[in-house]
Amino acid sequence: MEALARLLRALGFEGRDIPAEVEEAAARFRSRVAGRRILLVLDNAVSAGQIRPLLPASPTCAALITSRQVLATVDGASHVYLDVLSAEQAIRLLERLAGVDRLAVEPLAAADVARQCDYLPLALRIAGARLAARPNWPVRALAERLGDERTRLDELESADLAVRSCFQVSYQALRTSGDSRDRTAARMFRLLGLHRGPEVSTWTAAALLDAPPQVAETALERLVDAQLLRAAGSSRYAMHDLLLLFAREQAGHDEPEAQRRAALERMLDCYLATMQRAQQVLQPGDPGGARWRVAARTPPLISWTAALAWSGRAQ
Repeated sequence: MEALARLLRALGFEGRDIPAEVEEAAARFRSRVAGRRILLVLDNAVSAGQIRPLLPASPTCAALITSRQVLATVDGASHVYLDVLSAEQAIRLLERLAGVDRLAVEPLAAADVARQCDYLPLALRIAGARLAARPNWPVRALAERLGDERTRLDELESADLAVRSCFQVSYQALRTSGDSRDRTAARMFRLLGLHRGPEVSTWTAAALLDAPPQVAETALERLVDAQLLRAAGSSRYAMHDLLLLFAREQAGHDEPEAQRRAALERMLDCYLATMQRAQQVLQPGDPGGARWRVAARTPPLISWTAALAWSGRAQ
């Protein structure tokens, strides 16, 4: 309602002429912009329900919406997913901020900075700003500071910009949600910080969460929708390195040590049991691994191809 009131005032309505109800205010807004050429920019939308009353109905108008969530239920929308930058684009962004000549002198260090920023525009912008504010720093100095995983997120802060704060918004929205499925997704996120591999399967995530695969998959998909995780194939997911560092921090803050240890033990049990099952499929007569305790939940490796594929990935 506050946004509608501002829009209506910008379109010439006096305060007394602005309806107090959202539906009536939305109708008046759509009536006023009908036939006009207006681009409405709605930045950082929380949900489709939040922005739906603000959308103009006239074909001469358009709306550009950014969101951390996938707003799949907005009718007639064309969705554009913004991935991280390419390595070349990342270097160009750093050059714009810190200077072309400066980065040209240390191309390997510049590449290291871009990689340690995960090619995320915000992280690159902060790194470039830090270099610009310290003209006497060699680029290698920042690369070395970013090389320590324990303090990398601390290094990626400058003035009012911080990578950690950006991640925190999405994580806290899930953690404090009234929907228990969102809170489960938040716990899944921080437990994934305990996993060190580049990808994780639904079964491994289920072991970490100590939940059935269906529950784990729902939590993983909610993290994908919140842009805290990305799908990497059928039943497989991956997380950018900076997000992984943030997830590990949250596990340290929000998961007691005993629960972290139990989650790791469940994950390792799942790996060992799945390896035993794969071995039984690939080498039926080999008794090796019989001493391992078989976990209750393991991928259904029925075929030789499936067992061989899992053994190759071992994730």
